[in-house]
Amino acid sequence: MEKIIAAHLMQRAGLSQAPELEKILIDLVQSAKEGHLCQQILDASLLPSVLWEEGAEDPLPKKPLVMQGNRLYLQRNWALETLILQKVTQLLARPPVEASDRFKEELTRLTGLQEAQRLAIAAAFEKAFTLFTGGPGTGKTFTAGCFIRVLAASRDKPLKVAIAAPTGKAAAHLESALRGQGPLEGKLKCESTTLHRLLKLQPGMQRLLGEWTIDADLVVVDEASMLESALLLHLLNAIGPNTRLLLLGDPDQLPPVAGGGLFAELAHLIGQKLEVSLRMGTGDLLAFSEAIRSGQIERSGVEWLEVKKPMEWVDWLCEKLPNPIFSQEPIEPEEHKQFRVLCALRQGPLGADALNQEILARFQKKLAPGQWLMVPIIISQNDPKLELYNGTTGVLLQKAFESKAVAYFEGGRTIQESDLPRYEVAFCLSVHKSQGSEYEEVVLLFPPGSESFGREALYTGVTRAKKKVSIAIEEDTLTGLLKNTSQKRSGFTERFKKNA
Repeated sequence: MEKIIAAHLMQRAGLSQAPELEKILIDLVQSAKEGHLCQQILDASLLPSVLWEEGAEDPLPKKPLVMQGNRLYLQRNWALETLILQKVTQLLARPPVEASDRFKEELTRLTGLQEAQRLAIAAAFEKAFTLFTGGPGTGKTFTAGCFIRVLAASRDKPLKVAIAAPTGKAAAHLESALRGQGPLEGKLKCESTTLHRLLKLQPGMQRLLGEWTIDADLVVVDEASMLESALLLHLLNAIGPNTRLLLLGDPDQLPPVAGGGLFAELAHLIGQKLEVSLRMGTGDLLAFSEAIRSGQIERSGVEWLEVKKPMEWVDWLCEKLPNPIFSQEPIEPEEHKQFRVLCALRQGPLGADALNQEILARFQKKLAPGQWLMVPIIISQNDPKLELYNGTTGVLLQKAFESKAVAYFEGGRTIQESDLPRYEVAFCLSVHKSQGSEYEEVVLLFPPGSESFGREALYTGVTRAKKKVSIAIEEDTLTGLLKNTSQKRSGFTERFKKNA
């Protein structure tokens, strides 16, 4: 595909043989495919002027390429970055809202808040656009809930809040956390959904210049580090003149696989950072996760496992995993929430897909008549009618030698397997799929090839654990992993600072 696009651009320039130009164009298309918004080039003289124009503030260039400084953009990526920059600038340019006496009183009444959390809440009241950022367990969700409650209590009219996330699981978790802080009868109207449903977007739909806006006083988006650039722009476009936007996320986690991710840059530019982790405490595991971000780690804080061959790993994991075979139907299948195997790769002999199938086959062979097998699963397709969304986890109960099975989900809900949307076996999860989850203990498998994901993959995997992490990785792979980063290239930060 890269060569086809490069050939098309060269044909447009009237060139048939130009190896150096062809390489630049192939590299540009490949980097865009990997999620980078731009590519740095050293010699712009190799680019015919018919293909590119100088980057200005026009978000809709007429030529297929845009050059700004030493950064080269495909037309679409320049449009995305420029439109996002314009929308962010517009939101931040709104006049600040001075905190009312009622708001100050309600904020003072809250107990258990750290100073950084109080400052974040005050900033979210003052500004139309705010980010609460920080590592796992730093209270992003709790602080957002406090802000919503204080804002609602300080108003005469009910506060209408739209809660969303890239996955329905994360959105439901945020709403549940908010309601767990106590009732606000008559003061709060709150709904949670996936971000695509909130924005009325179908897969592949583009509405980058739309004028439709969300009917809410406040929009809160959790797990915002997972937002690719086009989805972020759709969100920014949908924020009306009287609506606040609050994003929550960890800028050090894995960015979206493709499509560019600007959350980390926004977090460093305008985020309200929460730094004290209540989930991981102050021990070795927290210190280890913090060291990953600098690319320098000590060997203490986690358990280092011997690297094994794929079938040896299957043997080991079948012994390590909570026993999923029961002599009678289990009533509360909760133990799979305590331990999880996370794989850096999905494909390959040590990828999550292959390991899941091997582990499932092993357990199925052990089943005796009358026994039940409890299989952890993760939903991979949204089904609003069943209130099941991509990322929702549950367990599937299968009785030996019977074709029917029933799935159990949080809250005691049961659904027949035949009625489920698409799902995957989840004895092992990819690190990408694990974002937004937490477990007591995590085992991380990083086979050769994982280094391309960068230190963010290791950080994301480690920070899923509350108490214990075990890692299997070869020394060369670990060195490459810590040396690399999966953060995406863009010109957003430089352009934002220039416009500030």
